[in-house]
Amino acid sequence: MNSAPTGPNILFITADQHRGDTLGCSGHPCIQTPHMDQLAYEGVNFTSAYVDCPLCIPARTALITGRHGHNFGCADWMPEFRVGHDRNLFLASLLTRGGYQTELIGKTHWFLDPDDRAGFEHITPYDQLHRQRMQELNRPAPFVDGLGFNELHPTLCTEPRHLHLTDWVVDRSLEFLETRQRSQPFFLWASLHNPHPPLTAYEPYYSMYDNAPIPDPVIPAWLDSDRCPAWLHDHRWMFNPGPMSPAQIRKARSVYYGMITYIDHQIQRIFGRLKRNGLWDNTLIVYTSDHGEQLGDYHDAHKCSFYEGSARIPLIIRFPRAWGLPPGRTSEALVDLVDLYPTLLEAAGLPLPAGIDGVSLMPLIRDAAPDVREFLHGQQGEHHMIRTKTRKYLYYGEDGAEQVFDMTGDRRDDTDLSDDPAEVEPLRERLISHLTSEGNPACADGQLVNAGRPKTDRATLRGTNPLGWH
Repeated sequence: MNSAPTGPNILFITADQHRGDTLGCSGHPCIQTPHMDQLAYEGVNFTSAYVDCPLCIPARTALITGRHGHNFGCADWMPEFRVGHDRNLFLASLLTRGGYQTELIGKTHWFLDPDDRAGFEHITPYDQLHRQRMQELNRPAPFVDGLGFNELHPTLCTEPRHLHLTDWVVDRSLEFLETRQRSQPFFLWASLHNPHPPLTAYEPYYSMYDNAPIPDPVIPAWLDSDRCPAWLHDHRWMFNPGPMSPAQIRKARSVYYGMITYIDHQIQRIFGRLKRNGLWDNTLIVYTSDHGEQLGDYHDAHKCSFYEGSARIPLIIRFPRAWGLPPGRTSEALVDLVDLYPTLLEAAGLPLPAGIDGVSLMPLIRDAAPDVREFLHGQQGEHHMIRTKTRKYLYYGEDGAEQVFDMTGDRRDDTDLSDDPAEVEPLRERLISHLTSEGNPACADGQLVNAGRPKTDRATLRGTNPLGWH
């Protein structure tokens, strides 16, 4: 352990399934996030932040390893998979050895055994809350309200506030700040489960946005054409429980917004404690999420795609005032969730290990560079994304489908440009070149691999709206 660590305290707040466009400071037409906006006002709001694999376990494992899912061995939903990574190189392991008191409260959800602390000195997991719920409510913890974990059907929250997923993490975080070892800087990861479904909220948050200008879901023309990827068609069938009317979808979106505002109000309790204890000016604060939520876009729910609602995430980094950097900046640089691993280590004054995929965002935070990379690559299962400053290219190994979107004027993935070879071919070649450099099995002999299956006749997917949404 370093005898005298000089880095700042680090408060790392992660939500689960928070879309990148649902922040007041990012121009959303109605959502209220005053305290997240405060972080942006005092730091940097990254408006082109993405996750390389928009799914809980791979994304969260990338956070602690600094490596992309397809590079550590699993870019999909495989809970039984165990990452073969040197435990000494986990993010918390390095911070602990670097002199930090390390604590995680809430959700873990990594490709690790349940008892693996991933290098943290102490973890206060949601399992403790689930046992408390069972004792006090005599109900299975995941189904207190009778809804499944990926349903968009909203309802009022029925559990006592001290058993709520968000309140419980915030309460435990406040306890940590009062009982921590004051001779050391801290790394506190407040890992929230919401706004992940089920969509449950207390009043006034349940009704807060009933009369607000809720944006309509994105329903592009290509959805009812042969450009609709077979993967999206299958996903809509798999992760949606039944037909929802426009009014029901609107209410689901409004309650989702209410859940985000509730998170915003609750994390202010942590900010208040930092200020009261004289820690605000020397604490680095990060707010982000592991992925987004389709929320009715493309007649779909859940995540797993590289459309904006699913793959784009909020990322705000509020640096300590003691650093003397210009605050209130917005960065459109392409950044990746995996970049937080080297960013936090550099902020803590610790060396970066070799072999990581992330790039430190400290040059952007210091306002010393406009960009840290030319493009992003993402992989979830058999589909891939290449995101440049101006374009997004999607390739689906399931049926060989390709899509291209103009990111300068279409942040909704509304207009597919894939009928233009001049748009598709340079991006396809960039993906092939990148996969070849990594030795990725999705590319062989200079060609994208279609997993050995015949390409689907996507014309048969026309008119498929399995939920009856309008």
